[in-house]
Amino acid sequence: GDLFHPENGVIPLILPVRSDLTSMDARAMAINLSKRIRIEGLEEQPLPASSRPLPGCSSREFHEFNLDLVRENEILREQNRQLLEQNKRFQRVLEGSEVGFWDWDLVTNRFIVSERFESMLGFKLGERDLSPENWSKVVHLDDLAKAKESIERNLSGESPFHEVEIRMLTKSCEWRRILTRGKIVSRDENGKPLMMSGTHTDITERNALFEELESRARQDYLTGLTNRGYFMELAEWELKRAARYNKDTAVLMMDVDHFKTINDTYGHEVGDAVLSRLAEVLRETLRQVDVIGRVGGDEFAVLQPETNIDHAVTTAERLRNCVQNTTVKLSGGELLGFTVSIGVVARKSENMGLQELLSQADKALYKAKRSGRNRVSS
Repeated sequence: GDLFHPENGVIPLILPVRSDLTSMDARAMAINLSKRIRIEGLEEQPLPASSRPLPGCSSREFHEFNLDLVRENEILREQNRQLLEQNKRFQRVLEGSEVGFWDWDLVTNRFIVSERFESMLGFKLGERDLSPENWSKVVHLDDLAKAKESIERNLSGESPFHEVEIRMLTKSCEWRRILTRGKIVSRDENGKPLMMSGTHTDITERNALFEELESRARQDYLTGLTNRGYFMELAEWELKRAARYNKDTAVLMMDVDHFKTINDTYGHEVGDAVLSRLAEVLRETLRQVDVIGRVGGDEFAVLQPETNIDHAVTTAERLRNCVQNTTVKLSGGELLGFTVSIGVVARKSENMGLQELLSQADKALYKAKRSGRNRVSS
């Protein structure tokens, strides 16, 4: 009885059977009744009447017809329960994903965003107008063109989806890196795009982590200079450029004189301080275009683009002099000086590769050591 409107009661059991009613009249009564049957969780929502025709108006047939309505009501209640559960699951996904959602009606140009879309930029829902005509106010100008191009590629069918990284301005006037994705989700009968939907994900911290990991993979952990692998990569690129434009290139190879004695006498902590100080002198003395790397324990290499042998030797002498006039402070306050020996070589032909240059610079380095150390040899 709780399935029927309280004014009706159990209507199928008390309605008289009228012989003057046609099948159409009976069906109309049933439809009117069905409109007043209650669905759980809804307010007197209309239910569709059974599509079975009523062959007659007997109470049994009329009762069976209403039983069909009850069954349809149960089906609709179950569908309603499933929809509510799906909605709860979707809400849980939204809350846990930290992803902002957007819908773009391409016909009306209405752009609707989720609360998370705005909150990742520091705004409350509805506080910032993020419609397409205002994108230039929130998207970095260097990224706006590529974002529009990505969207156009999807709209034209050239790309199955839109995906691009952009920088967006927050309420506090900071730039956040956002990964925006989307695609056309609705078209008319002629294939014209009607609706586009997608997501925004804040990847600022993720990108910062990747950059840090990439930097660690390329940098020497102690000195902050490029490590051997990245030095070789940059040096190879510079040599190819020099060969293409027929430019001079020089290589300096150096190490710390008596470094083993320094380690054995004062300990590895002082040895590390010596290497770090040498790296500072290299950065202070050499040009920004020079490629500097720690390629071994106490070995450092420098590739100087567009530099001939004479200029390279002059640079090496200036560098050697700077090092011999620098010191590191020991734990007791004493100052420890140190020196370097440097080998210098210049590329003699465009066919001269990096390994050959490094090998010749290494030979020049050991020539400087045999000459008494604290020397430059070429």
